[in-house]
Amino acid sequence: HSAALLEGHTQCYVWGDNSHGQLGVAADLGERVLRPVPVRMFSGQGTEGGTRSCAVVDCGEHTTAFLATSGELFMCGSNSHGQLGLGDTNDRSKPTLIDSSNFGSGTLGQVRQISCGAHHTLAVAGGQLFAWGAATLNGRSRGSTTPGKPLANAKFISASATHSCFIDMKYNVIAFGTNEHGELGVDESVESRGMVESNLDDPLECFSVSCGDHFSIALMEGKRPDKLHREREKDQKAAEEYANMQAAELLHAMEQPQQATTTSSTSQSSTNAGQAPVASTTTTSGPAAEKHKTAPSAQKKQPQSSQKQGVWKEVMDPKSGRPYYYHTITRETRWKRPTDGLPIVKKHMPRQ
Repeated sequence: HSAALLEGHTQCYVWGDNSHGQLGVAADLGERVLRPVPVRMFSGQGTEGGTRSCAVVDCGEHTTAFLATSGELFMCGSNSHGQLGLGDTNDRSKPTLIDSSNFGSGTLGQVRQISCGAHHTLAVAGGQLFAWGAATLNGRSRGSTTPGKPLANAKFISASATHSCFIDMKYNVIAFGTNEHGELGVDESVESRGMVESNLDDPLECFSVSCGDHFSIALMEGKRPDKLHREREKDQKAAEEYANMQAAELLHAMEQPQQATTTSSTSQSSTNAGQAPVASTTTTSGPAAEKHKTAPSAQKKQPQSSQKQGVWKEVMDPKSGRPYYYHTITRETRWKRPTDGLPIVKKHMPRQ
């Protein structure tokens, strides 16, 4: 059978097999409904709770779940394994409300997700996973006819005829049920007797999962937080090598103007070498003479001292986003800020 919810949550239509009352419509329509018909409780028609709005509708093998916008859960259809969650195994031909106190009090008792399997049902209320119906398929060793205690915290759920999956708070996929064809995502030879974590090797986080008969599909996105640290440690050496290469290229680019200036000075000296030196006949005495003698020597020594010591250049590594420092003379690179007293010049390179 099938069900459809129209935009605006105003009308819900069902059609198909109605042998167990899973369509939730009048019995006089027969066991087969060939055209979509409205469900009176969620159609806005009549007096039978017509003011309710349906937020989600989900079909199992012979069951249907209607989740109202208020968080109330209604179910109908086959109840041979207690999959309707009503405390018995009697079939229902009309949508019947499940006691919200089974899920919690207040807003915690409002169901937010629902998924129907063949003989079991899953629901999420207050961020917790509830399951009921056939044994093992409901995540327990025994069958249950009511939601019972929550099994785990869950973000997303999916149920099928053979197994179920849900996404926990760490974005891992947890599966339970049969594993005849490896549908749980573990070693095919392992028979599951409870919940197991699917082997998703990619360092990604799962945001959606869907279960079919004997197979599962998961959608992955982004980086899983628990593997980020390991990836950073693994790439640290490569990042340092890249930073050294960038520093060498920058240093080479800075030395080009200095080499051009040195070549120009050498050429000028060669031109003046053929000229006869001119002796100065100016004489000065007194304090002014002492100043005249010491000033030129001081001006010459300062550049030589600065040139020998060099400076530290701070450069932003475009790959890791971390600043590093390199010495203009020794070409030494450091990740930590130098404390040897030499000047530090910031020259951030644009990220690539």
